[in-house]
Amino acid sequence: MLKKIIRPFTNPFFIFELDLDIQKMASDIENDIKKDDGVVKTNVGGWQSNDVKSTEAVKPLVNAIKNYSNILQNETGITKLFLVNLWVNINNKYNFNKPHIHGTSHLSGVFYVQTPEDSGKINFTDPRVVNSMNQLCKFKNHNLFNMTNLYFEPKANTMIIFPSYMSHYVEPSQSNETRISISFNMRGENAE
Repeated sequence: MLKKIIRPFTNPFFIFELDLDIQKMASDIENDIKKDDGVVKTNVGGWQSNDVKSTEAVKPLVNAIKNYSNILQNETGITKLFLVNLWVNINNKYNFNKPHIHGTSHLSGVFYVQTPEDSGKINFTDPRVVNSMNQLCKFKNHNLFNMTNLYFEPKANTMIIFPSYMSHYVEPSQSNETRISISFNMRGENAE
């Protein structure tokens, strides 16, 4: 007789639907933030800003992140979360982001400002290396036990927060329109 099932080592994803003025935010990003050459980190093509968490253009998002910090702290047990950095990503046709993690944070996130159709899904891969063994057999259905990746179609005014150790990448955009997202990192106050 089965006594119970426990599910250790979970990787929580927090998905929030916000109601920010994304038209104004997109305009402010184009007019106020995108004034320099940006940086190249994981982006192949496209444009990525430096840290802009203190700028007026992203203030509504920064406030929303702060407002949801209590939920994140309660669910994860991380105390006194604070915003480490925040940057803008602008991808055009064929631009993408290579697989990466955010190694110096506890939680990371992305907020979608402008998301044309076919502008590239965000993909996450299972951090449990041993789970790659699941590819050696067939499964009746895909579920939390045997899945090896998870993806999200970008949706405007949606924010996804996830553990920073989750490897992820953005598929190449196939859209002729510009996609704008804002990424960020959070850390517990007393973490080294």
